[in-house]
Amino acid sequence: MDSTINMIKQIRSQLEEDSRMETHERVKRKREQSPEINNKRPHQKTERARERRRRKRERRRQRLLYEKKEEQRWKRPRSSDRDEAEEGESAWKRPHMDEERCDPLDISSYNFHHELGNGSFGNVMLASLPNRKKPVAIKILKKENIKLKERYETEVKVMKLAWKCPFLCNIHAAFQTQVQLSVILQ
Repeated sequence: MDSTINMIKQIRSQLEEDSRMETHERVKRKREQSPEINNKRPHQKTERARERRRRKRERRRQRLLYEKKEEQRWKRPRSSDRDEAEEGESAWKRPHMDEERCDPLDISSYNFHHELGNGSFGNVMLASLPNRKKPVAIKILKKENIKLKERYETEVKVMKLAWKCPFLCNIHAAFQTQVQLSVILQ
């Protein structure tokens, strides 16, 4: 019984001493009491920290290389580079158009290939612009033949509303001259 009482007194005194100690002192004391358990952790932590730092350095290096490459890509030629260029050439490349741009809203800029059919409002022709490969259908209506103007306007409005529908012809443009009305379809 005396041994039990002594043990309780010893534990009580240790608890009182621990309560007076700072937290870091308690941790230090526990490490001293059992060094084989706690020695692994700091080593593992330092290895992980080293690996994180190494990966961070590598990412930074990769980012700097990328930024340097982009900077060189967009870098303008220096004045000395321009002086070294031959007289007839320019160090600066200027954009140029090989072909003339055609006005898609001018009926005379289209090349007509053949007639696709006669609709209730007029003729439908297969045509294409000179600088584009994809052909279009052009519905051409003579103004003097239009008796039902509202039906034609309704058709154009419906096509404009359904321009995203994959099952209907998409309308590219609608315009008119003094003699005729034209609707450019996909």
